[in-house]
Amino acid sequence: MGAGAVRADSTRFIPWTDAIAPALALNDLGGAPRTLGDYRGRILLVNFWATWCEPCRREIPLLKSLRRQRSADALEIVGIAVDFRDAVIKYAREIGMAECTP
Repeated sequence: MGAGAVRADSTRFIPWTDAIAPALALNDLGGAPRTLGDYRGRILLVNFWATWCEPCRREIPLLKSLRRQRSADALEIVGIAVDFRDAVIKYAREIGMAECTP
């Protein structure tokens, strides 16, 4: 790791409980609005991705696996697609993002 890099250590994650989350609201795959506040008290990993991004496509199965492995630790992974909605919905169906909020 390079100078200044921070190594991830799950024992140091602290759930967001003492403050209001930034006012960010985006729609989920089903069109329902979601905010960061919806995940209050959980460990939140926010991942920005796109259907045309090959590294993103490779990391999605890893993130799905991490979420399954750490669900008891209150880990939630929120993917924010930087892409066209129709392309995201089509891709989500193709890879079986069943655990995504519809």
